[in-house]
Amino acid sequence: MCLSTLFIAFQFSTPAIGKKPKAGALVPPPPPIVVPSGFNMNFPMATPVEYLSEDQLKTTRQDVVTRLEAAHSDLVEKEERNQELEKRAKLFLSLIEEGVVSKRELQTAERESKSAGQDFAGAQETAKTLEDELARIDAQLTRLSKKKQPVSIKSNKSKKQ
Repeated sequence: MCLSTLFIAFQFSTPAIGKKPKAGALVPPPPPIVVPSGFNMNFPMATPVEYLSEDQLKTTRQDVVTRLEAAHSDLVEKEERNQELEKRAKLFLSLIEEGVVSKRELQTAERESKSAGQDFAGAQETAKTLEDELARIDAQLTRLSKKKQPVSIKSNKSKKQ
């Protein structure tokens, strides 16, 4: 079988891509547009705090405080791991001179130390972001509570007399 015959057979056996549907054929409608309500916890402050109600702010504050506590505990763990791996890399550096460990083990220890340092920096950034978010929420709650305080209305009777 020659190459041109195989090509022709291939053309007729594969479905056409990008062709318009036949007249009268049913085409499914596009999916509905979904507008997210509230905010997504995966992204910090997907909805600005200025647009949240007081109840939403209180709920959001509780969530942020919970996430901040988890971030602080994660930060402590990553800091300890980072320090441990830095000490190990320094120890391996001195041991390679004595010929106790191989160069590959030293490189692995340095790579792990660098990775742990990056993880620690990321955890610091996450904690800082959550602290800033909490400060913004508290400031907005303070603004809303000041707006709720009743304004003293001076009587106009004294002006009429």
